Amino acid sequence: MARQKIDYGIDLGTTNSEIARMDNGRITIFRHGPRNKEILPSCVHFTKRRQMLVGDMAYNAISKDKENTFIEFKRAMGSDDIYHSTHMDKSYTPEELSAEILKQLKRAVKDEEFSSVVITVPAAFDQVQIEATRRAAELAGFEYFQLLQEPIAASLAFLYDKKNIEGIWLVFDFGGGTFDAALVGMEEGIMKVIDHAGDNYLGGKNMDWLIVDEKIIPHLEENFSIEAIVNDDDRRLDLRWAWKRYAEEAKITLSDRAFYIIEEESVCEDDNGNKIDTAISINRSEFEQLISPLIDGAISICKELLTRNRLPSSDLMTVLMVGGPTYIPLLREKVKNELYKNINVTIDPMTVVAQGAAIFASTKPIPVEKQPRDYSKIQLILGYPDTTAETELAFGIKVDKEKTKGTVPSKVFAVVTRNDKDWTTGKIELEGGAVLVVRLHLIENTTNGFSVELFDETGNRLACEPNSISILQGIKIAQPPLPHDIGISATVIGAEEEELIVPILTKGTSLPIVSKKTFFAPKKLRPGNSSDVLKIVVWEGKGGTKPIRNTYMNEIRISGDMLSSLLPERSEVTVTIRIDESRRVKTSAYLPYLDKTIEKVMDPDYTLSAVSTDELAHQIEDEKTRLDDIQNKIQQVGEFAGPKPTEIEKSLIEIDDLNEKGRGDKDRSREVQKRLNEIAVKIDGIERSINWPQVENELTEELKATEQVVDRFGDDKAKQILSQLKPEIEKAIELKNVKRAKDVKDKLLQLKLNILFQRKEYWVSVLTNINESFDEIQWSDRSKARDLVDKGSSLLASGQFSDEIKNIVFELWGLMP
Repeated sequence: MARQKIDYGIDLGTTNSEIARMDNGRITIFRHGPRNKEILPSCVHFTKRRQMLVGDMAYNAISKDKENTFIEFKRAMGSDDIYHSTHMDKSYTPEELSAEILKQLKRAVKDEEFSSVVITVPAAFDQVQIEATRRAAELAGFEYFQLLQEPIAASLAFLYDKKNIEGIWLVFDFGGGTFDAALVGMEEGIMKVIDHAGDNYLGGKNMDWLIVDEKIIPHLEENFSIEAIVNDDDRRLDLRWAWKRYAEEAKITLSDRAFYIIEEESVCEDDNGNKIDTAISINRSEFEQLISPLIDGAISICKELLTRNRLPSSDLMTVLMVGGPTYIPLLREKVKNELYKNINVTIDPMTVVAQGAAIFASTKPIPVEKQPRDYSKIQLILGYPDTTAETELAFGIKVDKEKTKGTVPSKVFAVVTRNDKDWTTGKIELEGGAVLVVRLHLIENTTNGFSVELFDETGNRLACEPNSISILQGIKIAQPPLPHDIGISATVIGAEEEELIVPILTKGTSLPIVSKKTFFAPKKLRPGNSSDVLKIVVWEGKGGTKPIRNTYMNEIRISGDMLSSLLPERSEVTVTIRIDESRRVKTSAYLPYLDKTIEKVMDPDYTLSAVSTDELAHQIEDEKTRLDDIQNKIQQVGEFAGPKPTEIEKSLIEIDDLNEKGRGDKDRSREVQKRLNEIAVKIDGIERSINWPQVENELTEELKATEQVVDRFGDDKAKQILSQLKPEIEKAIELKNVKRAKDVKDKLLQLKLNILFQRKEYWVSVLTNINESFDEIQWSDRSKARDLVDKGSSLLASGQFSDEIKNIVFELWGLMP
């Protein structure tokens, strides 16, 4: 009988991957290759004879043949990166290489064929990375699969076989390439992710690169002639990769030992073509000093997560440690000292996610249309929950006569037996087409398997499908949360009336979810006119921030040639976004005025491009300039309660260094871009905070000046205009709207000048002031300015006033900077 549940779970990791299966409540982790290991390195190598190697044999080739050996491509999922093999004369995408890892894991299962699986992904993965993972699964030949967030999988493994657990724990998942932190709670048998945070560019590989960049490369520069190599982007990148494996070995060894010597012959050549033969010593203290900021970054994410949820760390049950780097003593000590003293390392941090994925898979049925069925057997419809917190529940059985091709006896009896043989229903008749409901008795805190057998009235066994079920008792899994806001870019009426992300789906909302929001078209669309276009761009990230700081998802394009009638300006546009449990996204736009809907499914093949090192360097400099301007403004306005610019400046210096040391490395560029975006969001916030007080002060001063002029010289019309402007002023101040404030200030200035321009004494005063401050002005033509001032002064001295004075002042203004 084919499996009814998925049962197989895969942890597709950045550095290592694993596969596990659930059978009758027991988890099996499959072993791989000649070393019979549970862990499969996520590595692919192509030999010169065009053979593909996957796993340990591939990883052994990385230092000798980097051009044909590929690792850590999970971090490039969703990007347009390509990996070119000279031996194959072919380029591969990250998804194609990931598919080879999935195929190799599939081959580890020798006792049956299967095509359904649960694959785990980091909770912080962007939608484009989710779509890339889906492509990899399809390329690997899986006909049906579900994606599961890694913290949920780890928590399932933690809870499995445990009784009466209630409370909240923190999942600390420090993997090879990503970091996830999740608050997970168990209440009345229901497990729920309360909140999560993470960093897709923080993991064990960052530690490896620190050893390469801060220890190995400086040692080589000091002892060998490699100046030409380090000054060439491509050759420097090759040099870094040549030593990457040895840095990883040092990291792993220093988790157990106090001292390690990186000692390899002829890893590469120097500028003169000589083989570099050296030994590089590193002790645990040096290693810990290098990696401490990375650990601090992960802990900081956890602290922010706890603070956001108003949860003191003392309220935690435990901290569940997940991922290879959690073996590092310094990391464990820092977590104990700064987060919570009780850390859980009872489950293998390397395989806990795969185990949890298998547990989850055992609760997920394979769709009937994906199951191979023998319709000559009696087909059954079975009704039961996949998970439950109860120890007794209803189980429904019905014969599906429509789908059964064979003969169904007039009388059919069913027997349901728990797999441990300690409980059974005995024979119960299935009467006609009715549903038979029986009460199943479950063993606590494990997966309960039951067999379903059919008999005729003489006791002959009748073949049926399905003939078994499984129910996970003790854990009911709440729906997974959305990891990021998803919304569209729109002009927001606020401080700047700027384009920001308006969330339609909010981070933390349980999946699946559908939500809608109404906007207004900024312009009219004329029917049949293809040049009239309205673009509704969907983004993933953080609501209330600039679109450029977020990740593009897709867009709905509405043009005039799609419409049969005019869509007027400011017509309503209702945008709906749907997302399922595995994060498949659909968007649509409804135009009520035309009763028309335009739908859009996210392009599954869409990828993101990495920004070059040089472009990032320019962006970093731009942010430094913005920060300098902000610091100057802060000095003008006085005390500022927001983020400290000095701390942001330090972060900019750090990512500038990160960018330069990873020059030419696309993964490093993506990491720098992410961190730069986070800094830019903080600078955006400071700008908004400090701009308003200055703008409000200027508006208030202009209002006072205009009121004085209107009261003294204005006619009834001028007073009416001022009266009409005051509500605009009040609204701008209420909204703290910089654009509105500047607009109304310009209107006040125009009103004031219109009145003053009609007054003789105004022009006399202006000319007199110019004459008194003449030497302080940077004139474009000083001699001509002097002649104009002297001419105007002579006219005033003669007691004559004419439009000539006005003309002189206008000319003088034209000569000013």
